[in-house]
Amino acid sequence: MTIRFALVALLLLGACTSSAPDSLSEGTWTGTITPMNHPDRPSPITYEVRQATGGYQLTLQAGGGSGLAARDLTLQADTLAFTFNEPEAQVPLRCVLVAEPDGHYAGRCTDPGGQWARFTMHPPEAGS
Repeated sequence: MTIRFALVALLLLGACTSSAPDSLSEGTWTGTITPMNHPDRPSPITYEVRQATGGYQLTLQAGGGSGLAARDLTLQADTLAFTFNEPEAQVPLRCVLVAEPDGHYAGRCTDPGGQWARFTMHPPEAGS
């Protein structure tokens, strides 16, 4: 009985785990940014993803301002991490977004003082 239970558990675990993305689709990703102090006020944001030497180049665009270049971008297993400077205060925001089952990423970008905003990032539509 114990061996049968262990085999069933392993099979179920394998069926529930999704394969981690090993690349990002190039193009314009869309999403929202929702500040921690205004959870009822999501704002639209776009991300331009391009392949670059040694990885990816990511530029964020929100609120009609100029693009914000991300740095220290890593994609490991199902986690996308990057840093960019908040445009008004010029403080670094460290973002950690996790891949969701439907292919989009969601997570937080946090400043050095612990203030954060929730970010979502949806892949480009097919053919764009």
